[in-house]
Amino acid sequence: VILGLISVTWPLSMGDGAAQIPFVIKHGYSGEWPSGIHFNSTDDTPYIACTSSEYVECSNVTPKISVANLVGTLFGKVLSMAVCLGFGMVGGNIFPCIYAGTCAGVLVTRLIPSCPFSLAVPCMMSAVPASFAPIPFSLVGLVALVLVIDGKMAAPVFIATFVSFMFNCGFGVVQGVL
Repeated sequence: VILGLISVTWPLSMGDGAAQIPFVIKHGYSGEWPSGIHFNSTDDTPYIACTSSEYVECSNVTPKISVANLVGTLFGKVLSMAVCLGFGMVGGNIFPCIYAGTCAGVLVTRLIPSCPFSLAVPCMMSAVPASFAPIPFSLVGLVALVLVIDGKMAAPVFIATFVSFMFNCGFGVVQGVL
């Protein structure tokens, strides 16, 4: 019943997020795409080939996903993941957390227009799952390879991931609370 209510209210929060990430990235952003962000012509899959010099002020693309829907999708994804894992369903928390991080990154760029898209999304995609899983280097590598970012852009991603990991997993804050 809980998953049914979540899926009716926020349909983008269902599944593991693999099919929804390209849609959220392409239709949730409210700016002009920097020159390094491209979409495959066959399946609309985004890939970010950007360097640190490509931070762009953007404001001319109308998003198709509202801020309220992004917030609902983010919390719906986390809640549905918690329900699924709590009831023993098969799956894990890594990829749903990557999707939740993608939603959070797009949400940050919508709420803080001066924050570059090519910085917020990769950082959040890696930092959100790092707070739950003790694999920070793998997450940075995954995001760097999937979004095709160079070393200068990987540095902020690593810092965000490392801080998230150390606060929640490394220092034991979450374990202490639980």
